[in-house]
Amino acid sequence: MAVSITAEFLGSLGAAALMVWNPWIPMILAVFIRATGIGVLLFIPETLNYNASEPDAAPTEEATAQPSEWWRCCENALSHILSSISFLASNKKVFLIISPFTVHPLFSQEILRLYISTHYKQTLAYATMMISIRCGCILFLNLFILPVLNRYYQKLWGPRQSDLLLARASAAIRSLSLLGLGVAPNQPLLVSALLINSLGWGMLPLVRSLATSLVEHHNVARLNSLIGVVDIVGRIAGSPLMALLFAKGVETGGTWAGLPFIFHSGVVLVPLVGLMHVSV
Repeated sequence: MAVSITAEFLGSLGAAALMVWNPWIPMILAVFIRATGIGVLLFIPETLNYNASEPDAAPTEEATAQPSEWWRCCENALSHILSSISFLASNKKVFLIISPFTVHPLFSQEILRLYISTHYKQTLAYATMMISIRCGCILFLNLFILPVLNRYYQKLWGPRQSDLLLARASAAIRSLSLLGLGVAPNQPLLVSALLINSLGWGMLPLVRSLATSLVEHHNVARLNSLIGVVDIVGRIAGSPLMALLFAKGVETGGTWAGLPFIFHSGVVLVPLVGLMHVSV
């Protein structure tokens, strides 16, 4: 996570500087860098069953799959999925703990950049610079502030209780700051809301740490896979929704321009309520 935040921080700073000359320069560089990363992934070898001996080649039979075979494949896939998450049946509170991962993808830096640019009549370079400052604050929070607080509260309440209380506080701060982003009437209040919002971004590593401590060691990989799936589903469903809310907000004008962040603020309250009902 620290690597990702660092990349966002440095990337936003670089993009803001390049936009002064031409906004197309950072866009083209971003496409090139992403394409390079995808190209590197193509050369990473498969490690599943790396030491397993290769099975004897079976004679191939050209046959058309019957509907019953497709149905059997679907049943096997469903059975495999259910068996993969069966470890959660004995500890249902984990569902509540990982619920923040469903609302996290609703936050979009692209929408925030457009919101600052259109609502406050600023350039994209200025909006990108504001986002980079926010990313720097998040990086400072995760590298210095949270570890110190977590170490202090662990001595008072223990690791699990410390993670839970800090996660609740982070969720509450995140909800309030998102509301502030959506209704801020001027730039000073917007900057204040952005800085306060950065304090709420320790929620995800805290709930991940708490959830990991509640499952057995051999189920940690399954838990992380489930978190990844939840995050992807949230992105697929959330991105079009937030884009639609932003379009409606800009069309309406006024305070409603911050509609995506007002909506996100309310949605964050749902996992916060869930975390308030969790006891460890």
